[in-house]
Amino acid sequence: MVRAYVYVCAAKKCYNTWLNHPNKGFFCFPRNRELCKTWLQNSGRTDLEVSVVEKSNGYYKLCSDHFEDKYFTDHTRTKLIRAQQPVPTIFINNIADLLPQGSQTLDIDLPDSSENDDPSTLCECVLDPSELMVQSERIPISYHSNQVTKKKDYDPDTISKALVNLNPETELHE
Repeated sequence: MVRAYVYVCAAKKCYNTWLNHPNKGFFCFPRNRELCKTWLQNSGRTDLEVSVVEKSNGYYKLCSDHFEDKYFTDHTRTKLIRAQQPVPTIFINNIADLLPQGSQTLDIDLPDSSENDDPSTLCECVLDPSELMVQSERIPISYHSNQVTKKKDYDPDTISKALVNLNPETELHE
């Protein structure tokens, strides 16, 4: 029987394997105990001991996604420069810390408070779309009902606009 080992990234919440990313580099934990401990802490694998990793004969690996470009010999990111003692620093739990400061915030233009003092009109939330009601001329219409409106003067244009425009105060552009 032939046994084949598949490289799997040991970092917490990283699902990269050699099967789904055959061109990605996978790197064994270092033999240096202190550096190995740093790799374990950074990768979120506090459940593993350095001694377990040492005895695993290279079973535990980290993929190239967790290392900065400066630790690689070329652009393919498949060979680490071991002399630099590379430290993995890029993980799902610290991705916000690695983004440029400006990309962590989102600028949203909100109307001045003098225009409207009611905060509930700034945005609308739909918790259950199946129960969503729209208004046409302030009369509720449900899309799950065959009863469209209680008004006698049924105007299909008004109803279709109401279904598109959930906020009755927003202007429609045709």
